[in-house]
Amino acid sequence: MDSASAQINLTFRWQFLSSVFVTILQLTALVLLGRYLDFRELGAYALFQIIFRFALYVFEPGMFFSLVQRHEYGTPLVNTLIRKQIVILLISLALLGGLFFLDLNDDLRTIILPGIVLILVIGLGALPHSKLILMARQREIAWIQAVSYLAEFIWIISAIKLADPLWVFLMALLIRYIFYYGLCFLVSLRTEMRIPQAEIADIPTRHIKPSRDQVLSQLLSFLQGQYDTLLITGLFGMNVLGPYNLATEYSYLAFSKINPLFHKATFPFLSKTIRLGGDSVSIVRNNLSSYLLVMLSVYILLWTHREGLLSLAYLEKSTELARMAAFILVVALIKAVNNILTGYLLAYGAASWVLKWNLVLTIVNYLVCGIFWWIQIKLEVFLIFSIVYSLIFMFAGAYFLQKFCMKGNSILDFNILSVMLCVLPIWIACFSIEHFVTHPLWSVFLSGLATLFLIFVFQKQRLLDLLHLKIMR
Repeated sequence: MDSASAQINLTFRWQFLSSVFVTILQLTALVLLGRYLDFRELGAYALFQIIFRFALYVFEPGMFFSLVQRHEYGTPLVNTLIRKQIVILLISLALLGGLFFLDLNDDLRTIILPGIVLILVIGLGALPHSKLILMARQREIAWIQAVSYLAEFIWIISAIKLADPLWVFLMALLIRYIFYYGLCFLVSLRTEMRIPQAEIADIPTRHIKPSRDQVLSQLLSFLQGQYDTLLITGLFGMNVLGPYNLATEYSYLAFSKINPLFHKATFPFLSKTIRLGGDSVSIVRNNLSSYLLVMLSVYILLWTHREGLLSLAYLEKSTELARMAAFILVVALIKAVNNILTGYLLAYGAASWVLKWNLVLTIVNYLVCGIFWWIQIKLEVFLIFSIVYSLIFMFAGAYFLQKFCMKGNSILDFNILSVMLCVLPIWIACFSIEHFVTHPLWSVFLSGLATLFLIFVFQKQRLLDLLHLKIMR
């Protein structure tokens, strides 16, 4: 195993251990969210999450993207990037603050002030976080993440019966990120930056432009991802947006946990390998094989057992949630794969292409939104359309990666194809067990064992690697 693979595996292990702990806490908090908030309050919380996603998309890592992508540092460079980040931050705060003085309903007024604080925290905290990623301080990032989610969870269980539940969950998100970026800042003060110095003359082309393109691309990606929220709110109201958002939270849980694990472990070392002229193709193939094996297996479990799992968590609300999740889970899986492919493209320096592609997607999304609004589309038809729509754009991104980044080699090799062949027997086993075993927990447990057995049969070595927390051979 080469040094890049060893570093990727080490990074993955720390992130994995933290993610397991965080997922347990987040699942419990998500159950409490669904039980304590009614559908209208869930709709208001969904609007707050739009602000949260905007802050993450635009400011994390924001203008500091090039530090990790180029593996360069230096005081003049950092000062320049900070100034650019603050300008974007002030514009965003001014726009959001302006909404507060408009004649808005109470749901929007409730979320704007905590939303402003959240944007400020993430916008200012991105630099120390990026410094830790740049120096491969993944162990520190892992425990910081765990501590932050623990602080959020302690707040929720302490305050949920003493205050308005919606306010408790709004403050919980703020507490998580104040802890997270505050601890990142403290650790970064003790981090020595042993990184090549950036040449001042190269800052505009090697750092400002790709970082600006990435910020704009992320902003467009955020905008294109909100068209469904806009459409559902306009056509069906907050009482439908609430369960739709909760079903989305369930459906994207694996995406939100697994994708960052692979991206954070791979991106810094893949971009460095590309910069030094190493064997980047092998890293992409090897990483993608492990990723698909994990993600496909998890989503088969979530899809086949959605009704039982949601009934345990949300009782009488589960029927409506399971109906929506049947479609949203498929969309989430497709978007998860598309997201990992985009990460590879960014490592190859294709930020400009990603920006243009996201511009196309944003325009198309809102054209589709306008058409569906005009014809008053039914919710089920929209959900089916979302699956087909996501597939089209995932294949387009894969085509660009294949044509312009793989140096004439195919993305798909024998290992990736063999992983994909495991899907059918795993799905048959999980579907059969769910059908004949009535208790949801026993059904999930037996399906998990069956999944591991089938992976052992078809992908023995890769399963053993994953059990040893190795995603690269």
